[in-house]
Amino acid sequence: MLLEAESIGSSAVFECQVSPSTAVTSWMKDGSNLRESPKHKFTSDGKDRKMMVKDVQLSDTGEYTCVAKNAELPVKWTKELVPEMSAVKGQPLYLSCELNKERDVIWKKNGELLKKQEHKFQINIIGLVHAVTIQNAIEEDAGCYSCEVANQNELKTSTNVKIPVLVICLFVCLLGFCRSVWSGSTFSEVCSVRGDTTAALRLMFAAIVIDVSLMRLPVTF
Repeated sequence: MLLEAESIGSSAVFECQVSPSTAVTSWMKDGSNLRESPKHKFTSDGKDRKMMVKDVQLSDTGEYTCVAKNAELPVKWTKELVPEMSAVKGQPLYLSCELNKERDVIWKKNGELLKKQEHKFQINIIGLVHAVTIQNAIEEDAGCYSCEVANQNELKTSTNVKIPVLVICLFVCLLGFCRSVWSGSTFSEVCSVRGDTTAALRLMFAAIVIDVSLMRLPVTF
C-alpha cells in the first residue's frame, strides 16, 4: 500500500516471493494492470520479485498487488493414433489417443463428423484418453479416422483403417493322395487369391492356425 505519507519525489520499492521460481508475475495498482515503464521498474531474481515506483507523487497513492501464476503448458497429444490399422471383418476395432489436458474433441471419418451409433460406433472419454470403438467391422468401415481438438483444427491425429478380406486356402489331403516328404525337408504349396491383393492369408494344418500373413510365407512342418 502506497500512502500519501510517502516522501514526494523519492522511490518506493515493493517486494514479494513466488513459488515456483518459474511463475509468471504481473503487477497491479488498484486492480488495474501495470506495465513496465520509466515510472515502474520490474525486476526478477529467482523467487524474488520487485517493483520500484520512481519519483513518487500523490497520484501514485493506492494498493499495489503482485499476481503470480504458472506458465500454461500448450495443449498437445501425449499419444497419437497409429498411422495405419487393420481390423478383422466382424470383429471390433479400438482407436485411442490422449491429450495432456482436458479438452473437447471431434471425431471424423473421411472428413465427415463421426457420431455415436448404437451397435456400431462407441465414443468414450476415460480421463485424458479419447477413444472410438468400431463394432462388428465391415468393409464400409474402412477409411481415414481423425480426432481433432475442438476449435483447434491444427491439433489433429489420424489413422488409416483397413478391413482386409480374409481368405482361407484349404489344402485337403485325402488318403492315398498325400505327398510324402522326408523329415526336415521343405514342402511347398501355391495358393492363388482373387480380389483384394492385400487379403490376409490364414494358413492352417490339422485345424490349427500356423500363421496369418499379408504376404507369401514359407512354412516348415
